[in-house]
Amino acid sequence: MRIHTRLSRAAVVLSLVLLALTARQGLLAQQAASAAPPRTFASNALLPLDSSIRTGTLTNGLKFYIRKNARPEKRVSLRLAIKAGSIEESDDQLGLAHLIEHMAFNGSEHFKSGEVFTYFERVGARLGPHVNASTSFDETIYMLELPTDQGDVVAKGLTALADFGGGLSFDPKEVDKERGVVIEEWRGGLGAGSRIRDKQIPIIFYNSRYAARLPIGKPEIIRNAPVARLRAFYDMWYRPDRMAVVAVGDLDPAAMEASIRGTFSPLRARAKAAPVPDRTLTIKHPLLVSVVTDSELTRSNVQILRKRKKASDQRVSDYRRELVERMAQMMLNDRLSELARKPDAKFLGAGVGNQSISPDVEGFVISVSAPEGRIEEGLNAASVEAKRARDFGFNQSELDRARKSLEAAYERFYAERDKSESPTFAQELLSLFLENEPAPGIE
Repeated sequence: MRIHTRLSRAAVVLSLVLLALTARQGLLAQQAASAAPPRTFASNALLPLDSSIRTGTLTNGLKFYIRKNARPEKRVSLRLAIKAGSIEESDDQLGLAHLIEHMAFNGSEHFKSGEVFTYFERVGARLGPHVNASTSFDETIYMLELPTDQGDVVAKGLTALADFGGGLSFDPKEVDKERGVVIEEWRGGLGAGSRIRDKQIPIIFYNSRYAARLPIGKPEIIRNAPVARLRAFYDMWYRPDRMAVVAVGDLDPAAMEASIRGTFSPLRARAKAAPVPDRTLTIKHPLLVSVVTDSELTRSNVQILRKRKKASDQRVSDYRRELVERMAQMMLNDRLSELARKPDAKFLGAGVGNQSISPDVEGFVISVSAPEGRIEEGLNAASVEAKRARDFGFNQSELDRARKSLEAAYERFYAERDKSESPTFAQELLSLFLENEPAPGIE
């Protein structure tokens, strides 16, 4: 079982995070900004959904996404996504979203405790690579990778996912056993990375609910919360109108849709809908600084993070803007890489990019890895280069290289479109449901 947070970063000896006030830093080349608009689509048109995706909504509100894909052959990737994570927890439930995820494999309407594992292991599906789950701030995801040529295995997989969504048993003895498993998972994460994370989270998620809702939760609550409190979270937030089933693989889409409808239509909400928690993330605030040291780490790193409201990504004009941003970042990263190769380089490595922070907020990040004792020099060198790009843009040869590189990457993706594995498409469809990220397809 996995805990996911939106932000992850490499282990560092000294980590400095500066959060600035402004929403967006322009690094766009004047030449790129004046390029001719796309000819195929109107700029204000919505990005189309890939025609190979079959989608729909059941009468209970559950959505489904189906795609036929023959790589790997005779396999299917099944996902159940629930828009419920640690952000939905009340103060006395911290960690219970993750504990509930664990309980999905410890008894349900159609599977006794442990039977999910034993059944699917018999058909070659192992815990970890083929049977797994994850809990994040905003969602919980259950994953099955199953063969399609072994009798009713796929039907059993759908039944298991439906049980996860609405049929968990919460036997008190099983809950008590699983508490210890989750505590060990929490204890296993007590390293340099978590110590740094715990000090940075209040800065990154300044003055927001996220700062106090790490998915791993609090050990004392995990140890002592009554079963009724787990059940209350489960009944409140595991609702079919907050769920989606994803199926990608060597399958008949029409038959899969019929199976999903038959298996998931009986799911019903078991509690009155609650108000959605406040996910607001403060963007404008004083400059915040976090300096963290840890004896276990062997490298110095510094980041500047500028928070900004996520821009729309639904229209052709939005996609064009993202391509321009990507080229701008490619050009700036090329400059930083060139500086790092010089004999008198001020940093070991540096780069820029976007980072998702919450559903509505992202950050523009300048990250620098510096030699011991030279963090300030390295940060200054990278910041100067970023300011130079902001103030003066890029030259035509830089833009041409970035354009050709990006175009070549898309051509390669298109040429290899039939070689994409089903889990990749499944992740794309999860993003479509959870983040409303368009899925127009490589064509």
